[in-house]
Amino acid sequence: MRLADVEWRLLRGSMMVSAICLTLGGALIYGAAQIAAEAERRYMADRGRYQSARARYLRLDDEKRLLDEFAPKFALFREHGLIGTEQRLSWVEALRAVAVGLKLAALQYEIGTQEAFSPEFTVPAGSFKVFSTDMQLKMGLLHEGDLRALLTALEEAARGQFSVTNCRFDRSPGSFDDTTVASRANLEVRCNLRWLLVKNRVRRDETRYDDKQGDDRRGDDR
Repeated sequence: MRLADVEWRLLRGSMMVSAICLTLGGALIYGAAQIAAEAERRYMADRGRYQSARARYLRLDDEKRLLDEFAPKFALFREHGLIGTEQRLSWVEALRAVAVGLKLAALQYEIGTQEAFSPEFTVPAGSFKVFSTDMQLKMGLLHEGDLRALLTALEEAARGQFSVTNCRFDRSPGSFDDTTVASRANLEVRCNLRWLLVKNRVRRDETRYDDKQGDDRRGDDR
């Protein structure tokens, strides 16, 4: 059959219907692709919001767990004077009470200024910073045991944490002639105590020593 013999008038309707079907089919495919792309975009956005909410929940859960674990320790450290405001008045009152209780022959003290503490090893301080204050002690003791008793009692009575950096012992003139006299100082002892304090870097009200507590930097109790 030749192309000229085809009855185009009879096929025209079928061809038009086929063209319309192809056009509608292409439009439907394009529309379906657009709907699928929009659904994919919404899915990814919802997934991102879900993951973000899940991360926030896990972070809050971890923070709550850390708070429950360390809050009692933090409160205990603050109560004992290791965190917060320097407790110089407590140091002085405890030192004087201990000297009276032990009946020391002589006691002199001098408290230095507060300075930033730089340990020899790396400490992950975070938002906190460690400060130190040196206290020079000069004591007249009956024997070496008085020093141990004084440091133990001071650690229990004073609010704060200290370490003994050095001590020097010298015999007093005429010492140990009569050890039964409690008021006689057989030993002259000089010690340096280093009080440590942890402060929050964010809080400005703890950056300086509170003078309202009493700035009793020197003392001489005999």
